[in-house]
Amino acid sequence: MRILIPGASGFIGQQLLEVLKQNGYSIFPTSRTSKKGFIELNPFRHDQATQLIQEISPHVVINLSWNARNPDYFTNLENESSLSWNQALFSILAKSSVEKVISIGSSIESKTDYLGRRNFPEKSSTKDYRETKIEARKSFVRHLENSDKQHIWLRVFQVYGPGQEAWRFIPSIINATKQHVTFGCKNPYAVRDWIHVEDVANSIRSLIEEAYESTIEIGTGIGMRNVDICKYLESKFGLKWLVSPFAPMGDDDYLVASSKAILFKYYRPQRNLFEYLDRALS
Repeated sequence: MRILIPGASGFIGQQLLEVLKQNGYSIFPTSRTSKKGFIELNPFRHDQATQLIQEISPHVVINLSWNARNPDYFTNLENESSLSWNQALFSILAKSSVEKVISIGSSIESKTDYLGRRNFPEKSSTKDYRETKIEARKSFVRHLENSDKQHIWLRVFQVYGPGQEAWRFIPSIINATKQHVTFGCKNPYAVRDWIHVEDVANSIRSLIEEAYESTIEIGTGIGMRNVDICKYLESKFGLKWLVSPFAPMGDDDYLVASSKAILFKYYRPQRNLFEYLDRALS
């Protein structure tokens, strides 16, 4: 089975490549620009992108493309660029011979009011990460629901694991513990569903040959407060931490996958956050 993977150079993409290689798939990782080991695919160059997809003739496309690598990703102007890129890709795929399209979304889509926004500048006319992800899903459905392709939208929850950007919460708190510096917890009462990147990759792999179309949540179904992670590392590894004076104090910032989600029929996550932290710090 041939699988085309836009966005394969990212955090989830790198892990997915390894999982698919181990399972014998023929994979074609792509990048928006010329990059060693990747095929250049830019749907803004419509004719060239269409021809490339025809030449590869993939059975499945797994789209992981989105620019969220910088700390200001939530309000970064790259969100609108990523949205346009995805919309162009969906339009091409809808007319292609591809049999199945899987595309990545975010758990933040389900929030009507994101408390974490308090840590960002006042809202401008530019669409933020959540808004552009919602628009991407609408475009995905609009282009593919009347086509002959199976299509799955993945609502991925809080990913962590080796190789993640150092500014993310889990790498930051591990580094603070190792370096014996004080960790500032900006969203202490936020509840998150932490899922290891390898479990995300295996979840995606399990959906490749399943004849199912839906929005699917990829998470563990278990919520954990940031403050409880800090307390755990404090008691076991001596983490020094404090709550940021600008931190929201509400307890309704809750992003947890449903334990009844269709995903659990195919693959149940195997890894535990505290066990991961123990290994990283022992």
